[in-house]
Amino acid sequence: MRFDHRVSIDVTLEDSALFSLHELKNKISKMRYTGGSTVTQLALKEVKEKIFKGPPRDGVPRTCILMTDGMTYLGRDQVIQPANELRVIFKKNFHYSFHYYN
Repeated sequence: MRFDHRVSIDVTLEDSALFSLHELKNKISKMRYTGGSTVTQLALKEVKEKIFKGPPRDGVPRTCILMTDGMTYLGRDQVIQPANELRVIFKKNFHYSFHYYN
């Protein structure tokens, strides 16, 4: 997944069944930084609605690592509600942290 003011889901776990390891690595290596605004709240919403939309599989922990290039557009207060919604889905296995670098 890449995001700025829009979200693009480039590679999914389902792709691992469709592509060889070499093809997956090639697909990932072609992903490019898009620039633009960092709308973290939109990315979190997409994670909830499109990536973790169904019930979890037994014994398989849900994992998502979301990295940004800095300060989220409109401020981090906009991220609190979507992050808390994901916390309900992930139970105790969801943590988020914000660090800003200049």
